Amino acid sequence: MRLRLPFIFHSIVRLRYILLSFVLVVTMWLILFHVRRKQPITVRSSSSANLLLHMLRNTTKHSKSTSVTPTKSKVKVLSRGEQGTWSEQTDMCDVRPEFVRAKLKDPGNTPIFVYDKVTDAFVSGSIINVGMWEGDLVKMIHDFLKEDPERVFLDLGSNVGVFSLMAAKIGHKVFSVDMLLGNVQRLCASCIAGHFPDHVTIIHNALSDVRGTASFGTY
Repeated sequence: MRLRLPFIFHSIVRLRYILLSFVLVVTMWLILFHVRRKQPITVRSSSSANLLLHMLRNTTKHSKSTSVTPTKSKVKVLSRGEQGTWSEQTDMCDVRPEFVRAKLKDPGNTPIFVYDKVTDAFVSGSIINVGMWEGDLVKMIHDFLKEDPERVFLDLGSNVGVFSLMAAKIGHKVFSVDMLLGNVQRLCASCIAGHFPDHVTIIHNALSDVRGTASFGTY
């Protein structure tokens, strides 16, 4: 009897460890199952930052679906009214007489509407002259996006849309934010001319960590 006591004692200890491990595994599985079943948070704030966060969540949620078919071929342009509510603008994509049409070269190779050189000697001037602005950065982002076709491109301060148009041209979903009406109109018209309107959503608003009124230059 004395010889069997250590064996029985060790067997009981092993059994307790096995039961404890089983309980921990089941508990972790239940926690993970509960977290995965949680519903996404609904964003009700009217700020542009929260609107972007909400749209990006929805885009990520549905990005791998293969059954979604576009129902309309136009660029979605959202802006805030005086009451602080978001609304979709339907008159932003017309090509206006003051627009200058240029060609955005590799890696995008797509039409782009810019300002004349007198109004904007830097960004627009460079695009008109050489077909590119900040080409090294455009190439870097292009290569990064090409690594994963599911990546969504967020362009904050999109200007006339050099980066946004490149990303949309190679098939990525794009969210562009700019506060200047002239920039938004040109980017919108460029998306139509490039035949990828469903890839781009434009938010006509300033973006900041605080609410307020912002003023800016011409371009």
